[in-house]
Amino acid sequence: PSNDLFLAGVLLRVLDGEERIDAPWEGDPGKGEADFASASIVNRRHPDVYECLSCPFGRRRMPGLVLASSPATQERLSCCYFKDGGTLAMQCNPRDADCRPGCAREACENGRLWNCQYQPWRLQAMMERQDRETPKGHVQQWGYNE
Repeated sequence: PSNDLFLAGVLLRVLDGEERIDAPWEGDPGKGEADFASASIVNRRHPDVYECLSCPFGRRRMPGLVLASSPATQERLSCCYFKDGGTLAMQCNPRDADCRPGCAREACENGRLWNCQYQPWRLQAMMERQDRETPKGHVQQWGYNE
């Protein structure tokens, strides 16, 4: 675990049906991820990638994009979760200064453990929690990393 995205692992954006068909690197304004894109950090401890369990069978294992684990990418992180954070439901309606699309309003700090997100500068704390609580992902039959 590390607060440095480059040392944390490979950052992957697996297509999940929320992107534009003609430009899969962009969010679809008509769907949930228009303002953000979910991604997974894959590493030796968590080698599995996202599978769309609610998608039709032929779309469960989709291709994806490897994103640069650079300081510029790390600066664009809005928040992080140790497991599926239900980010599609986290829209900013109405928009205000405290809302970041895809992020819970509350941070996982000061003893708060649920319905919360980790700020990007607490990446290591999130990864340590992922190692403790979901060593094989939150679907125990196979790894699940989102």
